[in-house]
Amino acid sequence: MLKTPSLRLKIRADQYDADGDGRITRQEFLAGQGADYQTLRDGRFLDGSPAPEARERLGIDAAGRPLPAKTSAPVEVGNLKDLTWEKATAMIRAQGGELFANGQPTVLAIRTENDGTKAYEDVFVVLKPDGQMKAFAASTRPGFTTPSGGWNPEMVLPGNYTITPRWRDGKFNDDAFIVGSSSKNMTVPTAVDRNGDGVYSASEMASPSHSNEIRLHRGNASTTSSAGCFNVQDYDAFLAFLGGRDVSFNLTLVEG
Repeated sequence: MLKTPSLRLKIRADQYDADGDGRITRQEFLAGQGADYQTLRDGRFLDGSPAPEARERLGIDAAGRPLPAKTSAPVEVGNLKDLTWEKATAMIRAQGGELFANGQPTVLAIRTENDGTKAYEDVFVVLKPDGQMKAFAASTRPGFTTPSGGWNPEMVLPGNYTITPRWRDGKFNDDAFIVGSSSKNMTVPTAVDRNGDGVYSASEMASPSHSNEIRLHRGNASTTSSAGCFNVQDYDAFLAFLGGRDVSFNLTLVEG
């Protein structure tokens, strides 16, 4: 006889208290039980780990702990509509990124096109472990594609990166953050526009170069200032929401 593993779930009262009066009536309890039964029928529960959509509905994390209240409004970026905190964190997990390392915020960087641009056409979505979320106009692309002023433009490939503080040393006019593939490796994969058509094609990204000079730093007021570094338009507000100049955090770059 096939036995189904027993499951122990801590269900929040507000999942049953439909009218919010602080009491759970018989009708509310039966309605909640019916909804939970549908969730428990999901085969992905049989290993004892609730499916992500089930955890979201029940208001719990993978360990059964209540999730924080999500009060931030959804954002729309490129083809990503109604992007919520839950959806953004799920995208990062799907990419293999680490969320909220050492309790710090995590950034979901969304690239909207694969060409060079001096406009802030991408978006940085800063996510905090308490459910807060805020979007900032940004750029993850160089402002030009052919060598200029001694700079060889490069575009960072989608992936997971560590962002660590870097203080002024004369190379930049302002303080910057280091973009690395890990906390101990500052070399990241980059694409080069080899045919000079202004677009970083799939074939060019499939044969990446590598750079240890990619930074996240302040751009100009209305245009970017980058040969491949990341820029945020409202840099001061970005720093303030992160928690200051000394914060280290993880960043997941996706195409949106």
